[in-house]
Parts: sequence; C-alpha cells; structure tokens
Amino acid sequence: MNKLILLLLLINTSLLAQAWAPDYPYSGTLKIADDSWWTHDKLTHAMAGDFLSREFTSLTDNKYTGALAGFGLLLLWEVKDGYFNYRDFGAFGGDNFSVRDLTANALGCLHSLDWHEDWQIWQSIFKQEDGLGSRIINLGIGVGLVVGGSMLYNITVHGKFFPHGVTWKRYQGPGEHQLLSAFNAEAYLVLPWQINSYFREQLNLFWRIVASGTAIGGLAFLNGYFDERDVPFLGDRRGYQQGNVNTAILSTLGVVLYELILYDDVKTAKIGLSPGSNKVNLSIRF
Repeated sequence: MNKLILLLLLINTSLLAQAWAPDYPYSGTLKIADDSWWTHDKLTHAMAGDFLSREFTSLTDNKYTGALAGFGLLLLWEVKDGYFNYRDFGAFGGDNFSVRDLTANALGCLHSLDWHEDWQIWQSIFKQEDGLGSRIINLGIGVGLVVGGSMLYNITVHGKFFPHGVTWKRYQGPGEHQLLSAFNAEAYLVLPWQINSYFREQLNLFWRIVASGTAIGGLAFLNGYFDERDVPFLGDRRGYQQGNVNTAILSTLGVVLYELILYDDVKTAKIGLSPGSNKVNLSIRF
C-alpha cells in the first residue's frame, strides 16, 4: 500500500509538471543532476537528513520509523527538484534530481540512529549519563575525519597538506551581507536546526542555542581558513562570509520560536500584575 501511494504521488507530480511545461520551459520532465560528491550542499543534505529523522523520531518514539520518514520526505523533495527547475519556480524549484544529494540525505538519516552509542567500546568510554560528552566527541570526530582525511589525500596526491594555503580570508563584494546568497549558505540555514535536535535530550533550550552559536562560529572559522578544494564540505575558497552568519542567526531565531510553540516542556512563563502597581512582571525560563 505504501509503495502504491508513493507511485501515485510520483505519477501525479509528473503529470502536473508536464501540464505546466509550456509555461515553464525548464521544467516538466525528470532531469538528473550531474553534480559532484564534494560540494558544500552535501553537508547540508546530510544535516537535513539527521534533523528531520530526529524530529520524526520524537513524534513516533521509534528511531527507525523516524529515519524512514525523514528519508521519505527528502526523497519526495528530491523528486520535486527533478521536475521543477529553479529557473522557472525560483526558490521552490531545484537543480535537478541528484543521486548524490539523496545519498547524503541517507547518511544523515543513518546518523540519527546513533548506532555508535550502542557499541561496547563507545560505552566503555562514555557512561550512559554522559550523553552530552558522547555527542560532542562524535561531532569532533566527524570534523576531524574530514580535515584529516583531506590532509592525507592532499599530501599523497599533491605533496602538500593544503595546496591552496591556509590563511584567513573574508569575502567582500556584491551580496556579502545578503541572506542565502552564497552557495554554502544553506548549510548555515540548516545547522541550527540540526544542532538543536541533536542535543535536545542533553541540553535545555538556552544551552542548545549556545551550542548552535558555537557550531556556527566553528563552521565560519573553517570557511575562513580552508579552501573547499583542499577540505571539501568545510572549506570555502571565498572565505568567511557575513551573509552566511546572518542567515544562521535568523535561522536560530526560527529554532527558538519552533521550540517555544511545539515543545511546552522548554518554557515556563509567568505574567502577573502586582496589587497597587502599574507594572507588569514577565518572566520566561528555558
């Protein structure tokens, strides 16, 4: 039944796209992207898979169901990208169906299962009550593997750890402060949401926001010093871009509103009018 529903959705999407094709010349047929494995958006897709899977897990109380639901939603989104081109539909459209993007989504969904936390060697290092330390180290290992693996490849192939140098760079040019103007801006859009869901069980909302800010600063630091040709996903040949940080700050505000609206356990609000006073006392605790 689920496969039939998915097939009907794909058929309906195809028919709708073909019906619109005369008015939208770049859309209407499923197009396959010829993209790279090593671009910034692969990090974004992986984080999106992890975030959505964890959110669905919180709804279903089953991490496998959550991961499947997250992957299913991202699969439909990728099919949408294949049929509806951004040149016709703007921000709603995509840049063709990408198997590589979908692979990154799948890796993010698998990461949400936290299988490593069930390994005996991992449990011998981190006790059950030390979930925060476990997750911080896990993120550090991920960054270390990307940077270390890139250095090993570069020294083997190019004879230098960082062929394009390691110097602080800041982009200053058209759109430097603009939201979502850079190719890697989507990573800054998704990062606060991924960090928030990743640490929801270990930290309250205030400290999750602090963790998001730390992650944003860390990614901006890596963008500023590394070139993506030397360190894929984390580097940026144009350097630090203020527009990316602006995007992350607004995205973080969205996270706060999302948590306050949907998760009652993160807030306690008291509003009162003191007798004989014209002052209203308001206190909100996270």
